[in-house]
Amino acid sequence: MGVTQAQGVQWARNSIGKSYDFDGAFGIQCFDLINQYGHDLFGVSFRGAVAKDLMQTGNVGGFRVIPNTASFYPLPGDIFVYNNGSAGHTGIVLGSVTTTGFIGVDQNGRSNNEPSTQRAFSYANFAGVVRPPFTVEIPFPSRPCKVKVGNIVRLTSGAKVTSPWSSNEKIPSNVVNKYYRVERIEKLNAKWESSEYQVLINSDESSYRKWIYEQDLLVAPAAKFKKGMKVRLSTGATNASRYWSRRILEKKFLGQEYTIGDVVATAESQSPYQYLISSNTLGNLWVLEQDLADRTIRFITNEPFMNQEHNQNAEVKNKNLYKTVINDISKESTAKLMVEFTRSKTWPMLTNGNVFLIEYPTHLMVKVVGVKLDSTASVKAECLRLTKGQIPSYNERDMKVVLQTNKKYNWIEIDNLPKDWQAISNRLRHNLRERFCQYFLDTRVSYGQQSDGKFYFQIINLENEKRATELAAMLKGWFPGDTNEYTNAQIFLQN
Repeated sequence: MGVTQAQGVQWARNSIGKSYDFDGAFGIQCFDLINQYGHDLFGVSFRGAVAKDLMQTGNVGGFRVIPNTASFYPLPGDIFVYNNGSAGHTGIVLGSVTTTGFIGVDQNGRSNNEPSTQRAFSYANFAGVVRPPFTVEIPFPSRPCKVKVGNIVRLTSGAKVTSPWSSNEKIPSNVVNKYYRVERIEKLNAKWESSEYQVLINSDESSYRKWIYEQDLLVAPAAKFKKGMKVRLSTGATNASRYWSRRILEKKFLGQEYTIGDVVATAESQSPYQYLISSNTLGNLWVLEQDLADRTIRFITNEPFMNQEHNQNAEVKNKNLYKTVINDISKESTAKLMVEFTRSKTWPMLTNGNVFLIEYPTHLMVKVVGVKLDSTASVKAECLRLTKGQIPSYNERDMKVVLQTNKKYNWIEIDNLPKDWQAISNRLRHNLRERFCQYFLDTRVSYGQQSDGKFYFQIINLENEKRATELAAMLKGWFPGDTNEYTNAQIFLQN
């Protein structure tokens, strides 16, 4: 073990009042104190006839001569050297170093054979120092603990044994990758791998309470959800949090949307937080983070004319919407065929608002809107068939029916689609729109009877004149009035 700076200073303090005659010649000299210092602590002695010779002979045994400069200041434990007179003077720095001087110890300083004495020294005639080869003390612990009392932490999968205060026993595999609360922190006697502390953790869920090496703990991330956010209670949730005595969750509450009323840290299983959720049917309930999914919409399919109501409503009378009409169709069967053909050709343009893709932070959802109440069961069954065609493992419990606010239609949520399946989800959206195009467009693309007994064909609720003109041109190509008994497609404002 080397000698530390603190040990050097302590030796100098202990020398006060003592007299040293290291070489046994000329009585008590200042140089004798320095040789005794070097001998006792480092096993070296210095050559030289007088004190100021140390600036030439001091580089021995790891000691290092440092000449004085305008910006230099000595350190405690340094051997100071003065070059005044024919012999100079020397001693040991104790401390209190300032711009004007320092406190040190010397002997034979003010009178012959004076024992070691503490006194103040200035920088007049100060030649420099001989610095001892002190061992740098690395403090232990060298830093604060990585976790704090009260933190919620995760016991990592790499944790193998507990710390000494829990007898270095093996850590069972069924307690790792779960969250715990930090109860107490103590420093280790010596560093163990990268750990300088041992941490007492406990669980809000089980009786597991052990001292763990700090390297095996990770502070829980910030809460995923905040007060006021909309969330969905997972269909796989089984129990409420400990605030509700692990109450079993009824199936009717699963898969529903709720609003977060409060957030509290916890140390339960996979969850570092518990959340108070509420609804009119559920009331208030504390549940775990692992059982919630974010319902904040981050992205909706970005296509023009997403207004789903244009496909659901009868002709809307205002000056902002257009329609295109073909009149004087002689047979109803002809009008019906024209409608079915047009729906099959125009659905990519006209059903954007009926099936669209929503992206949540953790998953995707395809939403089918504008489903008539009496058709919901059959549409849902077909949605499930098409979904399983793309995703065979899809869980039927993640598909649900929600009544729209106008209470005339339902929507169907095809939820919990993996986020890395966006291509599949878009393909599913395409297939659903194509499959239900006749159904979705039964109001928007339709026919009726004129007062003279003939029939008309129309596409209504078009968002602007450009879209109406585009569709009219398509209709003229399919159903040219110039060579038939009916008119060419005409454009009108729905006023």
